[in-house]
Amino acid sequence: MPSGPVPKLENYGIHPVYGFLPMDPPPLKRLPNPYFEPWEQLMDELHHLILVGALRSKVKQLPILDADRLSTERERERGYVVMCFLAHGYVWGFPKIESPETILPAALAVPWVKVAKSVGRQPVISYSASETFNFRLIDPNGPVDLSNVSTLHTFTGSMDESWFYMVAIAMEKEGAVALTPIVSAMEIIGQIQARGDAPTAQELETIAGHLDTIADAVGKLAPILHRMYERNDPYIFYHRTRPYQAGWKGNPEVMPKGVFYEGVLEANDENVVEVTPTGTWRIYPGASAGQSPIIHTLDVALGVHHLAMGNHHNPHKRSNGVNGYANGHVNGAPKSEDNPMLEMRKSLSEVHRRFLLDLQAAPSIHDFVAHLRESTAGPLADRVVNGYNRCVEEMRRFRDKHIQIVTTYIVIQAKRASGGVPPVSVDVGKRQEEGGPKSPTTIAAEAQQGGVTGTGGTDLIPFLKQTRKETVNALVD
Repeated sequence: MPSGPVPKLENYGIHPVYGFLPMDPPPLKRLPNPYFEPWEQLMDELHHLILVGALRSKVKQLPILDADRLSTERERERGYVVMCFLAHGYVWGFPKIESPETILPAALAVPWVKVAKSVGRQPVISYSASETFNFRLIDPNGPVDLSNVSTLHTFTGSMDESWFYMVAIAMEKEGAVALTPIVSAMEIIGQIQARGDAPTAQELETIAGHLDTIADAVGKLAPILHRMYERNDPYIFYHRTRPYQAGWKGNPEVMPKGVFYEGVLEANDENVVEVTPTGTWRIYPGASAGQSPIIHTLDVALGVHHLAMGNHHNPHKRSNGVNGYANGHVNGAPKSEDNPMLEMRKSLSEVHRRFLLDLQAAPSIHDFVAHLRESTAGPLADRVVNGYNRCVEEMRRFRDKHIQIVTTYIVIQAKRASGGVPPVSVDVGKRQEEGGPKSPTTIAAEAQQGGVTGTGGTDLIPFLKQTRKETVNALVD
């Protein structure tokens, strides 16, 4: 199957330095049109209103504003962030004190659906709303890293919640370093394929250099993620921050039909479960780290193929002499509803989803490296193979760290909340003790715990372990 053209980053609104982060211009801190001040005034006091239980009454006083009056891309992104924070604050209230509210007033539901559609997303909180559209630089001329990034909004007003978002933003920026070498390597591979002959020594040298740059960038993700322990207490995260990231999926006892979007009558959405004369019941998954656009890009670029849950087939292994993976496509690929990672792509903008599809159709780095291993001997070929495998190993290391983080911040906290593990102090001095590195044996035992649903609606630990296995499958022997 012939490869497609290599996508150009600028055609998809992707910055060669900042990647998927909107930087030129940066996210708006406030909508400039006074017409939207009723929204912004609630955002000014959001965590105070949640704390005293007044947000719901204030929302019920809102007029239904016309989201079509958001005139620029940044205004629409800002409108989406505002609607996500107000709506999730309204639905979840103060966790464990207020019961969830499943009827969303038209003053939120109607503009939320419209503005979400305008930015190519679903009307539910997402990684984009919490992280990529929700940051500012303390020094506008400084670096985009944990020394200079802050968040625009949180639900709780806590440093812990802000740090949770900041770590993800820093990873998006660091991972963006890999974007240009990814497309550059693919372009060279495409030229080799078009000629139909062996790569030159210079081409192999250049590809190896690109792979080294990619591996170095990916290798910085796990250390950044490890910094989560520094300023985000696991107890506070689980009981205060995490509830607001949940969607309406995976909680049938509380939300059997999801949330009712009052005044929204359109039913051309697969997430609509019931239509009434006054609105629609909808079930959407919430925000998840699995919605990170840079992680999806790295997976596609390196040929990490995610299958339906429980499917442990390795598409890179040959069967009857035929490789099941060709140009990023797998025969009989599962539908997105069976495949959590494909399902999470729906949280990305339409243009970024198209970028991933075009990247997947471009010349495959994995297939080139696998063919090189079989057909070419010598130190240059070995350097290319080793460079590629280092990229994959760094992705595996990142996913190891992610499982550790999830075990500490979610699995163990869920067990403690249900009485399965004795509670411990959550004093600041105990954070490293509770959240620091654990032995592989301890992590493995704790990560076996099932039945914990992620905010994105997945069975959390089995899902993360399968994605790690699928990453290892991409290694070239």
